[in-house]
Amino acid sequence: MILSHLRSDERSSYHRLDWALPVAQLFHMQMLLAKTLVHNYRGSVNEQGSLEQLATMLQRRRVFSDNPDFHAMDELLRHVFTATVLRLWEVSSKAKEMSNLNTCSNNAEFSNIVNEKVMEIIDRDLNTSNVDHTPSRNAILFVRDMLLYMELSSAIKIGDIGRIEKALKWLTIIFHAGSTPHYAQELMHFRCCLNYIW
Repeated sequence: MILSHLRSDERSSYHRLDWALPVAQLFHMQMLLAKTLVHNYRGSVNEQGSLEQLATMLQRRRVFSDNPDFHAMDELLRHVFTATVLRLWEVSSKAKEMSNLNTCSNNAEFSNIVNEKVMEIIDRDLNTSNVDHTPSRNAILFVRDMLLYMELSSAIKIGDIGRIEKALKWLTIIFHAGSTPHYAQELMHFRCCLNYIW
């Protein structure tokens, strides 16, 4: 409940808190999403492609503790995401190295090549029904969820409310499906207030 509703009996608008506007704690949402992603994709040290195995290989600490360090989680998630996307690109372009990108003569040509490859990767690789291998399926789901995380992080950093609001729809679903249904309920309430009350 909003504090201003509790103080609605006050005489002055100042004491009724009419001037106060509710603000979502966006950094807290970003931290919770990072923690949810780490929890969902943790796996075990022996499980190929799991975050636990990759964190062990990269000698990352403070990621899987009871009170994880956000910056350590964020860094691990971003590094694994970048490596996964680069590997998808490498497999898609059937190249052993990324040096073939230097053959483009201008930015428009490079942009067209990138757009074609991205659509090819999305059509072929990001459709989980085509994938039977569990580590590959997990990698695809990880890329999908990390795209939302990267979008939310970028939108928060530059203050793009429209992009944040679009991300909140998906956050509601992720939090409801995960182990944080109370956050999902709060986000649903927040979105209803944004759309219909405020």
